[in-house]
Amino acid sequence: MACARPVIVAIDGMARSLVEKAHAGMFVEPEDPAQLRDAVLALYGDRDLAHQHGQNGHAYVRDHFSRERLADQYLQLLSTLAEAEGPGPARASS
Repeated sequence: MACARPVIVAIDGMARSLVEKAHAGMFVEPEDPAQLRDAVLALYGDRDLAHQHGQNGHAYVRDHFSRERLADQYLQLLSTLAEAEGPGPARASS
């Protein structure tokens, strides 16, 4: 998805949910070569759809998984945990 290419996923679960949420590709049933063939041909035959799926996936990764975004989320989590704990032993005044 980060490479702005459409995704065909044959794994049901989180991978499928992510691709569908991002509108970044297509799901095919695992171990179904006919569905896989049809998905490849559908994307090959509709270059606009393939391009749109690729752009959607790239935007989703950029918006949700960039280093900056992940760092901000991590800092927010640490701040929340620090506030919930209160002052630690080194901070306690006598």
